[in-house]
This record gives sequence, structure tokens and C-alpha cells, in this order.
Amino acid sequence: CVWLEEYLKKWDRTLVLVSHSMDFLNGVCSNMIDMRDKLLQYYGGNYDSYHKTRAENETNQMKAYTKQQEEIAHIKKFIASAGTYANLVKQAKSRQKIL
Repeated sequence: CVWLEEYLKKWDRTLVLVSHSMDFLNGVCSNMIDMRDKLLQYYGGNYDSYHKTRAENETNQMKAYTKQQEEIAHIKKFIASAGTYANLVKQAKSRQKIL
């Protein structure tokens, strides 16, 4: 398969590849496009850099989601507790609009 890898490295056009060999993908691919959920995401580099970048992106998205859920829970808790204090009712209504 070495001759095929060398031949494809020199290929100057777009190439769609399906392979189970990470070594082959690393040797041939210089850019990756991930097609997922009807969206195309471009990644520069070989398969290893694509895999690393995608994992980092997923981790960052999960952290952002977790932080957002914590903020929502905090705002809901404030709204629930502010209903008993007349001076905080206006703030509670304002924060309820945020949700």
C-alpha cells in the first residue's frame, strides 16, 4: 500500500477517502473535513491533528454547556427565593426575562 500512499500524496485535487488505517490517513491527508449533523467542519492538518482538535472542541463545548446550566440553575434559585422579598421582586422579574 506504500505505492498508493505515495501516489495520493502527490494528488493535487480534492480526494474523498474512507480508511480504517490511521497511518494511511496521516500519510495522505493534509486537511480534513468532518461531515456531521448536516454540517461540514474544516480542520487543517493530518488525521492525528484533526482528532486532537475535535476532542478539544468537544471538551470546550461540554464545559461551556455545564457552565451555562449552572448559571441557569443559579438564576432560577434566585428567582424562587426573591419572591418573598418585596425589594427583590423587580430583580427576579428582570432575571426571569433572561431565561
